[in-house]
Amino acid sequence: ILRLSSLRSNLRSNSAKFVNLALNFTRLDRVLTALNLAVSPMQARKKQKLAFASEVSEKTRRRTNERAKKPKFKRRILSRR
Repeated sequence: ILRLSSLRSNLRSNSAKFVNLALNFTRLDRVLTALNLAVSPMQARKKQKLAFASEVSEKTRRRTNERAKKPKFKRRILSRR
């Protein structure tokens, strides 16, 4: 008889634990989805900025290469005179 009652109480506490766990998980899920919703626009902006920055750096790199090629040649000519 004692065993049965202890089993019942254990079952009750375990089921309560499971219910609490389930509730916690749903809460966590809600929190995480809210966080994702808050973070995703920021991440999108960041990605856009990075893409733009890489594009700009590509352009400037080309320019600097062109600049670097031209003046060196001119300088040599000037130094010879």
